[in-house]
Amino acid sequence: MKGMNIETHHLIFLALSILAMFIGLERLYRWLEHCVRTSVVGYSPMRYEVRKQFRRFQLGLLLLLEGVLLLVGIFLRPESSPTAFVWVWFLAIVILLWLMLICFAEMVSASLYHRREREKILSEELRMVALHQGYLDGGELDLRQEE
Repeated sequence: MKGMNIETHHLIFLALSILAMFIGLERLYRWLEHCVRTSVVGYSPMRYEVRKQFRRFQLGLLLLLEGVLLLVGIFLRPESSPTAFVWVWFLAIVILLWLMLICFAEMVSASLYHRREREKILSEELRMVALHQGYLDGGELDLRQEE
């Protein structure tokens, strides 16, 4: 980055690391709050909800770790400790890739879950309309158009 001096670079990474840590802590807090709420109420969430909460817990933890790694990486010099420098930035990149994978899994999972829920609702509405109009009398519903 041509016009930036080293101090500006450090400030940008410092801001990113603090932001990642705050978001990570917020995600962990929401996950903990959800666990407490569900244990107090005594309701058992569906499989989708459990997995969603676990993915969100992972996101929070990894964002917190990413923030710490960025913070350490800012002050680590490759001349003083080349091995540590390489490992810190390698781990930071791996964690970013893992975060992207979790976000993609969340997107796909939510899409599939909501599609199934929509189909259930639509089929139930169709059954209720058919029942209300007298098409269902204990038998099968025939959806073919009469001509």
